Amino acid sequence: MSTCIKTIKGRYEHIDGVSEITPTYKPAELNLVRFSGGSNGRMLQLTIKSNTTTYIQLTQEQVKELTKVLKDFSNNEKHFNK
Repeated sequence: MSTCIKTIKGRYEHIDGVSEITPTYKPAELNLVRFSGGSNGRMLQLTIKSNTTTYIQLTQEQVKELTKVLKDFSNNEKHFNK
């Protein structure tokens, strides 16, 4: 069984053609879905829906790693003060 935890609206960068250098931004969604990963235990799927749909599935340990990176990012220390 899976449960949609949250949908976050964002954008993706779109560049028309090979010679076009000015991007346009179009709507996208990030869906976070919790599900049972069998022997991997509880897992989280991050699905990006834009002009295409793609996803990644993370174990609980990988979610912890992602959480740490996002917390560090929000503190601005490790990513912007180099």
